[in-house]
Parts: sequence; C-alpha cells; structure tokens
Amino acid sequence: MCDDSAPTRRRLAARAHPAVLGATLRLRERYPDRVTTEELLRRAYAAFNARDLDTAVALMRPDVDWPNAIDGGRVVGREGVRAYWAAQFAQTDPLAEPARVVRREDGRFAVDAHTVVRDLDGAVIFEDDVVHVYELRDGLVARMDIEAPA
Repeated sequence: MCDDSAPTRRRLAARAHPAVLGATLRLRERYPDRVTTEELLRRAYAAFNARDLDTAVALMRPDVDWPNAIDGGRVVGREGVRAYWAAQFAQTDPLAEPARVVRREDGRFAVDAHTVVRDLDGAVIFEDDVVHVYELRDGLVARMDIEAPA
C-alpha cells in the first residue's frame, strides 16, 4: 500500500535536500556552464515540494515577478513569493512534479508540470497538467508565468 500523506510526499521530495541542493547552488556559482538550467529548475521544484523556501527563493532574482495563481495578479520580490507560498501552504498542500523542460526559441524555459493541490486533510481539490514558463537573467529566475498545455 502506498502512503500518500503530505509528510511522506515532502519527505520523498526532500531526498535532494539540503546538501544536494546547496551543492548544486555552489557548483552553479563556481561552474555555471556545468549545472544545466534544467537541473537547476528540477531542484527548485524539489525544494518547493519539500517546503524548503530558503533554497527555492535563492534561485530567484531579488525582484522576481511571480504569478499569484490563487487571487490573480502578480507577486514581486523574493519576500513576496515567500509570503505568497506561506499563505498557500497554510490553506493547501500543493505538489508540482516537472515532467519535461524545454528551452523555447525566445530563450525562456517551459516546464511541463503535473500539479496536485490537496486540502489540509489530504483530499484532492485540483489536479491538472500545466506549463510553467521561466525567464532567467544572470542564472536566476526573473519571471514565471503559467500556461495551459498545448
């Protein structure tokens, strides 16, 4: 039988945390051409799923522009994203699993992700495939948008 509880999902997502995530960031700083953007984005998803907000926001520019999928509009800045996620986690238990990362012709990266959002009792309230589109500057996330799959 599969244990699908929130603590188990976070524990599984945390396998790449914190030593591996920290090592990836240090490698990216020392050898930016050796850590791929895809690997960096996948580790960002692992940090989000493990609720390691420090690692997740460290991958963003200080002035990051982020979508507010709950209320609409945008959130600006690392602390804005951190507060947005903290409020989201107080109400729901979201999980986003990246399936594919593709660099677009315009230089942005599209991540096909399967998202599952549960209420705090574990009941699924939303499940769908989405496309997260990332714009990076200087090796950090500058903007993220959400699109429907093609």
